[in-house]
Amino acid sequence: MPDPEITAEIAGIRVIDNHCHPEQVLVEGETDTQWDGFPQDAYQTPRVVNIPANIRPKNAKVLAAWRALWGISDETWSEDAVKRALAAKRQIKKDKGDAYPAWVLDRAGVEIALSNRVTMQRGLSAPRFRWVTYADMFMFPLSTAKLQLANSSYAKFYGSLEQKAKELRSGKASPQTLAMWLKTYVVAAIEQRKQEGAVALKFTAAYYRPLDFAPVPEQEAASIYLRCIREGGGPNLEDYKKLQDYIFFEVGKTAARLHLPVHIHTGPGSGAQYSLSGANPFLLEKAINGLPDTDFVLLHGGWPFSFQATALLMKSNVFIDFSGQEFMLSPRDLADVLRYWMDYMPEKVLFGTDAFPNPSLPQAAWEEFEWLNAQNARQALAIALTTMRDDGQITTGRAKELARMVLRENAAKLHRL
Repeated sequence: MPDPEITAEIAGIRVIDNHCHPEQVLVEGETDTQWDGFPQDAYQTPRVVNIPANIRPKNAKVLAAWRALWGISDETWSEDAVKRALAAKRQIKKDKGDAYPAWVLDRAGVEIALSNRVTMQRGLSAPRFRWVTYADMFMFPLSTAKLQLANSSYAKFYGSLEQKAKELRSGKASPQTLAMWLKTYVVAAIEQRKQEGAVALKFTAAYYRPLDFAPVPEQEAASIYLRCIREGGGPNLEDYKKLQDYIFFEVGKTAARLHLPVHIHTGPGSGAQYSLSGANPFLLEKAINGLPDTDFVLLHGGWPFSFQATALLMKSNVFIDFSGQEFMLSPRDLADVLRYWMDYMPEKVLFGTDAFPNPSLPQAAWEEFEWLNAQNARQALAIALTTMRDDGQITTGRAKELARMVLRENAAKLHRL
């Protein structure tokens, strides 16, 4: 059982959520399309979607979230309980107005939420909500037609990112050289977003390619770009990878100069076409080694490669968060992951929820995830620290210190909050 003194200390910490997707305040009939970097129809799904047991609507912990957030006292799931939970949620949203998202954070014990969104909209203002801006479109300066033909499963991802790159240049044609694309659009956009409050860059590259970014000579990348501009049409799969690799390294250098950590999705993802093997954090080693001044955050801890990913923490520019693992794993299993990381590099471990809107399941959306995952994380951390203390590795005082580091201080230091 977790130690009561350690548990009480953890319960009182106002945490920093390193990774989430909060929903903006909406008016009647409005939808939020900015909480994710891709349109929802880009994720091809199998006929049967397997949802982890921890977040299925009838799970007892979802009921606990309803009690904490909406005041629904039911101990068992029922259609009537769902109706009353949704009605209570709608009323609280109406009563709180623009203060509603911050109210959700308060209920979950979260002080600051690092918000992965295309844009920050109504109700998501600093200092409670800090912007983590998407950077994937920077790697798609040219047509993706050949990519879509070569890999139709990813066609909507490629098309979406190509469109975002066009929007970045206000519909103008691709610039004549790769250097112009980087200077006029990529670097300028990152600098602008930094001025607008962004605290980190986010890559979701594992959704459309493996994470095996590698150094590419500038001359080779520039030659590929120039040839495509002259001939018309985009690069083939092999050449586009080289182009992306080069741009990724240039974005990493800009991020380092502006003190913006690079958050990158690792581990599992949505959709039938998603390649888990391509999201192994070990594939990032060449990028991590080649960009020593760029801080990388391995989102979701690379699960199910969590234990192997621990070795990457030896590199000075690598950090890891366990966002999303709270609903993939039970608190006891997550405690094993956290203990392994804290035994090794406790100053590199970050808390996150990966809370996100769920239009198809409004009774278990970002609000419930924010509360539920925060509670699961606190429970798992209490278990891990208690076992470390009981094994004589740390004192109770050190356990409290580690709790503050993982839940708050590590993220605050990394992101200069």
